[in-house]
Amino acid sequence: MNEKKRKKWKTTIQKRLDQLERMTKSILIVGDSGVGKTSFVDKYCYNIFNKKHFATIAINESEKDSYKLYDYPGEDKYDFITNINEAKLDSINVAIVMYELNNKTSYKNVEMWTELVHEIKKKIPIIIVGNKKDIYRQNRKIFNKSLEISVKNNYNIDILFREINKLINIE
Repeated sequence: MNEKKRKKWKTTIQKRLDQLERMTKSILIVGDSGVGKTSFVDKYCYNIFNKKHFATIAINESEKDSYKLYDYPGEDKYDFITNINEAKLDSINVAIVMYELNNKTSYKNVEMWTELVHEIKKKIPIIIVGNKKDIYRQNRKIFNKSLEISVKNNYNIDILFREINKLINIE
């Protein structure tokens, strides 16, 4: 292959890779430890639901279809800004702030997580999601304008992705 053809081929391949990169939509998922972020990613990407809670110790990156999901460890809320990779941040299209419907502390921390996300990326759309709808408790907390889901039972997951698509303008 001569040099001219090689350059043209390389340019064509790079353009296609760039197109694919733009088609992939990146979602950052944050919230307190134990609210179901990793379970959400595992259920969506691999159709696996683990009843046991294992704390995420680093940013967990998974892909399915045209979505790239970044599951951020809830234990690291104080190091959030310093731990997130700038290159990954630039590609984030939407953030999910997840809390547990039956956990007052995670409910109270929604605003803190929202502020942290906006500190690192000002104009990112955020969806607030209350997880574990399948566990009924009388005094559960529902954040204004949040979407209630159950990762375990796949409840409202399709609606969540419709909302994500609206926010990032794909229909």
